[in-house]
Amino acid sequence: MKIFNYDRKTNEFTSCSEARLDPMETALRKENVFLLPACATFEEPPATGENEKAVFQNGKWSVVPDYRGETFFRIDTKEEVKIAELGVAPDGNLTESRPGKTSKWDETKEEWIDDIDALKTEKTERLKAALIQLITERYDLYTQASLQFLLMTPNSSADIKADAVNVLEWIQSVLDDYYSIKGSIESMTTMDEISAFEWDTVRHVDSAPEITLRSIMTKKGGMAK
Repeated sequence: MKIFNYDRKTNEFTSCSEARLDPMETALRKENVFLLPACATFEEPPATGENEKAVFQNGKWSVVPDYRGETFFRIDTKEEVKIAELGVAPDGNLTESRPGKTSKWDETKEEWIDDIDALKTEKTERLKAALIQLITERYDLYTQASLQFLLMTPNSSADIKADAVNVLEWIQSVLDDYYSIKGSIESMTTMDEISAFEWDTVRHVDSAPEITLRSIMTKKGGMAK
């Protein structure tokens, strides 16, 4: 006689084994009586397929979905979802296919497809970050504001104003290049074209004026003497 064992917590089928005779009941009844341990049944579980488990509840077996440990992705948010519980099946808002950073879900094809607008957004955000880094590594916001102030101050010398103008013109040239490139990206029509594009900032680095706020203020202090 076989018995079918199930897990104490999840009630899922775990194994089958041979039942042991109950010697006292067998002697009393004069027929074989088998012991049934806890978390076991004489009822055979049903066959199960992929991602299924037989579960013994309320005195009978049933088949429930089993996707524990598997990862899915929400088609509306791209959020990663890991299923941890027995009996939980992925709904229609989940897919096993991992989305790309710039992909979107196509309801007709039922798959992720390239999203050119998302790629443009990602590219322009990276472009903006490069712009901020390029300018502020040389002239932070405080320096820029100070140069603007010196340029507008009537008693600033011609040399100081010339230095301020050189720096501010360099910053403007970087901004002009940024907006031109940003417009070019927005007009691109293929994913490959956008992906391959990179902003070459070397010429701006090389052309940056060798002028600092300290050098200007030193010059200003010297003139005051």
